[in-house]
Amino acid sequence: SAVAYLKNGQTPTMIPIPHNGRTMPSLVSILPSNHDNDKEIVMVGREAAEAAHTYGVEPYCNVKRILGTGGKLSPDIVKVVPFVQPSPVGQTFKKNSLTNQIADAQNFPTLLRKSTTPLENDPATTLRPEVISSHVLRTLVETAQNHTHCRVTRAVIGVPAYFHDAQREATQQAAQLAGLDKVKLLRE
Repeated sequence: SAVAYLKNGQTPTMIPIPHNGRTMPSLVSILPSNHDNDKEIVMVGREAAEAAHTYGVEPYCNVKRILGTGGKLSPDIVKVVPFVQPSPVGQTFKKNSLTNQIADAQNFPTLLRKSTTPLENDPATTLRPEVISSHVLRTLVETAQNHTHCRVTRAVIGVPAYFHDAQREATQQAAQLAGLDKVKLLRE
């Protein structure tokens, strides 16, 4: 992931991301709080990778692959997305019509198990992929705000050209969770 802005309203300029450089791996680690009333600790990018070594918590990765998906996932996807909990019902991902894929995304969404709990199929221990993606986007937004000293409420987000409507909608939802009011999606 990367973030840039228009310097003087004209020149696209990359912003270095603290602890990451010009680009940041789209990794997210969620660590349990040390205190009963505190929120979980979220680490993004290289910090999430380091948390894996320091705390033994595997980071979420490749989450973009399951944004806006549902139904049965291919075994290849299940292998590369840690903590994925595909729905056992619905059509098989990417093997049926686009209409079926979108219907499955709405009716049988793919969820992620919280990395801090071993329980499966418990609503209290699952996350939507949009939540994980929002942590990555929030880090990029905060980086831009700190660099420009301006509040960031709008952004252009690059998405793969093959993303269907449900995947683009999931990206929009992640952006809203990250605090963005208006988002333009740009097909890569």
